[in-house]
Amino acid sequence: MNNNVGIVPLTDAAGITQKFKKGVHYGIDIAWSTKANDKYCEVLAWQDGVVVDGGYGAEVGNFLVIEHTYTTGKRWTCYIHLKDKPNLKKGDKVTFGKQMGNARRGTSGHSTGVHLHLYLTKIVQPTVKYTWERMKQNCIDPLPYLYYSPKYNTEYISKDWTKPLPEPTPPTPPKYKIGDKVVLNGWIFKSADAKEPSGTVRNKTTYVTRYAEGTKHPYNTTGDLGWCNEGALTLAPTEEYYIVAEGDTLVSIADKNEITLEKLCDLNPQLITVGQKLRVK
Repeated sequence: MNNNVGIVPLTDAAGITQKFKKGVHYGIDIAWSTKANDKYCEVLAWQDGVVVDGGYGAEVGNFLVIEHTYTTGKRWTCYIHLKDKPNLKKGDKVTFGKQMGNARRGTSGHSTGVHLHLYLTKIVQPTVKYTWERMKQNCIDPLPYLYYSPKYNTEYISKDWTKPLPEPTPPTPPKYKIGDKVVLNGWIFKSADAKEPSGTVRNKTTYVTRYAEGTKHPYNTTGDLGWCNEGALTLAPTEEYYIVAEGDTLVSIADKNEITLEKLCDLNPQLITVGQKLRVK
């Protein structure tokens, strides 16, 4: 099965009432059709999977967590505010597009109306164990990963989902990796999602130490100078060296390495010996 796309998991889904917002709303709220009734309120498995958690929580109400396993890793979906306490237990299997036990849309827990709240995580390594916090830390927007199928969803589903969505484009990898030597020159922020800058840093050579995917200012550097945008960073120049050979002079070394004599002298002592390591860039 395509590990990037699954079924809209509510038989009478009629649209999205609240979208995903990282750190604020960890999933999407799927509304139900006012034309439907309890006959069309089943909550379906997004893909084949196995139950890893379920029960009742004060905030989430009745819920189920399903683990989906692939050759490249695993991910989790979570179905929240269900009408009844799940009658499935850990280890039970669920089937793509089929109702998960007694799961139906509801309004249990901290909820203002009947709907299905859906979490979806990015794929993690096969050895990563499920915990509730780990699931929330890896949540992504589920909407691009849902599609409608008349084989599994009823006539009440929103017209917005009447065609399969293309497979999502893989996320663009960060321009700078943790450990990259960079020059920071621009605004810095107290947090990765701060609205206003806390100051500026000019031409500071440092190293990338943290990357917060999906945030406004995803990079942090040595010494926790502050969070910054990609545009505030450039890769630091790569240092290159030359080993002095017999017969070399500063002038000849400068010519060989296409560097000015003045720059060569700025980078090194002016007295040289055979075997000495000189910086030429």
